[in-house]
Amino acid sequence: KTFLEKMSDPLVWQCIKGGNSFLRKQGVNRKRGGVIALSAERGNLMSKNSFKHSGIANSKQIRFTTVESEVDGKKRSKLVMGLKTRKANKPTKMFTNTVVRAQSAKGANKVIAANTVGNCYRKDLVCAANKKWALLQNLKQTSSGISKASPVKAGRK
Repeated sequence: KTFLEKMSDPLVWQCIKGGNSFLRKQGVNRKRGGVIALSAERGNLMSKNSFKHSGIANSKQIRFTTVESEVDGKKRSKLVMGLKTRKANKPTKMFTNTVVRAQSAKGANKVIAANTVGNCYRKDLVCAANKKWALLQNLKQTSSGISKASPVKAGRK
């Protein structure tokens, strides 16, 4: 076993929560408006620096990646959902990948729920995984020219 398999998840979190290379702090350090701690870990769905969302400290995590392939001379990208398995010493076999082929949010929610809740795997992250899939699907459609990007609101003037 590797050292990460031997250590418990809360112990790993206690070691890395204060400072790691993925930690991004935004804002101004004042009395009223504090600094927001965000995380750029690969398995972190919400980009929050917390034990629940940590991709390093949790032995079970969900991640989304895009895989590009070429079919009939056209480049196509697929959204792949990865679930972490127990093979931490073999990085190529550490995640089981499932292609989320659904074009609608309802179909994607069913695929995500079947792979997570159906397999007794991190029921608390299903909502975050659905939000992340919707965000990546919207980004994929705007970059391919299928839909237009929504305008950014200016706020108060």
